[in-house]
Amino acid sequence: RTKRERKEKEKRERKEGKREKRKEEEEEGEGKKEEREEEKRKPATHPAIHQIEISFSY
Repeated sequence: RTKRERKEKEKRERKEGKREKRKEEEEEGEGKKEEREEEKRKPATHPAIHQIEISFSY
């Protein structure tokens, strides 16, 4: 259950993050697209690191 709950929480957080990014895009326009693309690449690595930490904790 705990793993499933964590995954669901991560999905919710990702959805909320996407909503926030969309709001920022609407406010800023197309001024900082390159910086946002870099930000999208960084979070992609984070869940993998998180899973490794979970596997070591058991």
